[in-house]
Amino acid sequence: MSIFYPFSPHGEVIGPGARNYRQCVTTLMDTTDPTVRFSDSGDSHWVDWFRNAIEPRWKQMQLPGQLEKTVTEVKEHSGLGQYDCILGLSGGVDSSYLAYLAWKAGLKVLAMHTDTGWNSEIAVSNIERILQVTGFDLVTHVVDWPAMASVQKAFLEAGVPNMDIPQDHAIFAALYRTAARHNIRFILSGSNYASESILPRAWGHDALDLTHLKDVCAAASIRRPPAGFPTMGYLKYGVLYQGIRRMRIVRLLNTVHYARKEAIQTLECEFKWRQYGEKHFESRWTRYFQGYFLPRRFGFDKRLCHYSSLILSGQITKPEALSVMQKQHYPTSLRQEDEDIILSKLNASPADILRWLNQPRRPHETFAHGGKMLRLLTSIRSKVLRRN
Repeated sequence: MSIFYPFSPHGEVIGPGARNYRQCVTTLMDTTDPTVRFSDSGDSHWVDWFRNAIEPRWKQMQLPGQLEKTVTEVKEHSGLGQYDCILGLSGGVDSSYLAYLAWKAGLKVLAMHTDTGWNSEIAVSNIERILQVTGFDLVTHVVDWPAMASVQKAFLEAGVPNMDIPQDHAIFAALYRTAARHNIRFILSGSNYASESILPRAWGHDALDLTHLKDVCAAASIRRPPAGFPTMGYLKYGVLYQGIRRMRIVRLLNTVHYARKEAIQTLECEFKWRQYGEKHFESRWTRYFQGYFLPRRFGFDKRLCHYSSLILSGQITKPEALSVMQKQHYPTSLRQEDEDIILSKLNASPADILRWLNQPRRPHETFAHGGKMLRLLTSIRSKVLRRN
């Protein structure tokens, strides 16, 4: 079933000031999430989701000694390879603090960076500073730029919300390919409950869905993702990597008290790491996409998710979050600089930007997706785990 976005028949976003606008009492989530539901108390369904589905599981992961136990398991079961684990390093807060934890825990880490063509100078500097202190080995995979650009433009032409899929998909695929090449079982992931427990389904789509990526490319007359663009679908991920190679994702950030503000202070002290603004703004493309394009085109402001996650994890109050939301987070001069670079790299014009901003909005369900395959593999995995 398709999800319809929160626009009136005339195209206005149903946001603050609109007749049907409503915001959660506890968080910042509101009716720009088209699937939001509210309780009699005025809380959105996201509050119940966090308290009933996330918080109990998270507390189990944070029991005393859990970090040490997890690290010991990684060391003991990593196999005979040179490294205990692989870590995708972007220069952002989450992956940088993950590197700090792994370094302090004494893990033998292979750091991996996938260059999709959108690195900011600060991101590159942060990666270099971390490597200098930790001594981690680094593998860099540079995605073929013409291939990257063609897939990126296909998603822009498709008119769907999540235009970070090309970048994210290439990063995941290259990471697992590199792990397999080095016989590494454990993938350290920076995903965490503390700062990213909320993301409305209508605001995005799973970047790992190769069926979806191929169909979006086909709509742009690209028969398949071009050579030089790394790919990995649910079947390869579930059967080859998780099944045959027995690779496992390890989320160390969920085993510790992970507070974004404190993490930044630690990184600045240990690595002379530099801040870059909002979450995921270490990527020039993501900064432009999340900071301008997505709110302007769909009315989706991902800061609502990010700050709502921080509210629910007790790192910030709602009044504090509302105050931060009022501040300019993406200066016009920086936005214009990013836009100029993006247009140059994509060989596009300002007229193209206007066309992409104003073309018909399409939900991801407009295109084929691998949902059935994912459900099948998830079901098989659940049965195997129950038997074991």
